[in-house]
Amino acid sequence: MFVRDQAAYISDTHSLHRYIFVIMIQCVTSLLEKYSIPERTVNQNLAKSIQKHIKTMNKYNSSRPISKHTLKAYESLRQRPHILDAGCGMGKSTRILAQRLDPSLQILGVDRSEHRLDASKDLVPANAKFIRAELADFWLLLHRNQICLDHTCILYPNPYPKHEHLKRRWHAHPIFPFILETTQGLTLRSSWRTYLDEFLLATHIAANEFHFSPAIRLLSISHPQVRPFPSPVHQSELSSLDFHPLTHFEAKYLSVGLPLYELQLGHVPTGLFSHPSSIQ
Repeated sequence: MFVRDQAAYISDTHSLHRYIFVIMIQCVTSLLEKYSIPERTVNQNLAKSIQKHIKTMNKYNSSRPISKHTLKAYESLRQRPHILDAGCGMGKSTRILAQRLDPSLQILGVDRSEHRLDASKDLVPANAKFIRAELADFWLLLHRNQICLDHTCILYPNPYPKHEHLKRRWHAHPIFPFILETTQGLTLRSSWRTYLDEFLLATHIAANEFHFSPAIRLLSISHPQVRPFPSPVHQSELSSLDFHPLTHFEAKYLSVGLPLYELQLGHVPTGLFSHPSSIQ
């Protein structure tokens, strides 16, 4: 009787384990379907959009009103930031990058959401600062004050994958030439490779159209490539307790096995993306 009961228990346990395993697979598959975006060819209207924005830069700069809260936040900066974390959300990436940097280099996290920034107020490194601002307005203010950053990070921007939403992507927005003009280097990460391919093409188009801009020319001639992330070098770090994703999006995508991509243009400060961090 005992042997039969034990056998039944083992059988039930194995069945339970198989059931749990199947449920886990279904959950991961469901999350992959939810988060993944089908890759597409580069939008055919991209070149026309970039050319238009470059020709109308002066008009856009002079006619766009700067939001009051952005101007106030900009004026509150006591020194020029070296690194911009654009769309920093709750500030996880800003805090991690600040710890990787030379303490003399200032990193600024900018987000439009006061609610998200409220979550970033604790444990802020001395060389990090957060402000609430509209990014398009902030980039215009940098341009108007002739400020060129050491590096700009755009980590997991809203992809706006629908064909008709092209103009909502940063590389097809009127602010795009100003993004390139106000930085010596740029890192862009996304789970949608099409976004990075378009951004890289847009940079080359801008360099060809914008002959008088050394900043944009330097970004485009650095032989940038869209590459999978994590790279083979980072793969060993993923299994290490010392590795922590830069953003909540990165953690979410990695957890379900979604491929991630990175594009780096121009100058990248030493240590900014080459070492894992102990921040969680």
